[in-house]
Amino acid sequence: MGEDAIGAKASKHHARTDGFPTQERQVSMSGKYIEFEKQANGNLRIVLLPEARAEVEEIVSKEMDADSRLAETIEWQLSNGWSLVRPEDIGALTEAPHPLRGGGLRRSGQC
Repeated sequence: MGEDAIGAKASKHHARTDGFPTQERQVSMSGKYIEFEKQANGNLRIVLLPEARAEVEEIVSKEMDADSRLAETIEWQLSNGWSLVRPEDIGALTEAPHPLRGGGLRRSGQC
């Protein structure tokens, strides 16, 4: 076993000759379980990464509310420019939090 570029132990399976972690290793280190895809109509499509299915099933099985499960599942995105906005902050007609890209809300409560 060697160390990857950030000093984490990497198995031979995850090690590359240039010292950087493989994409598979990066996914497991970052907790990236899904991808966000913006569709042509402006909707956000949330896509499960096939290699993350077991981890997401484990998150879903935890005893916590649905909002917490969502936040844990999209934790990578929340650390990389996305945020969850409460529906009442944007006048949404659902009870679910909404993913928002960028700086968040302006003082007026609009995106």
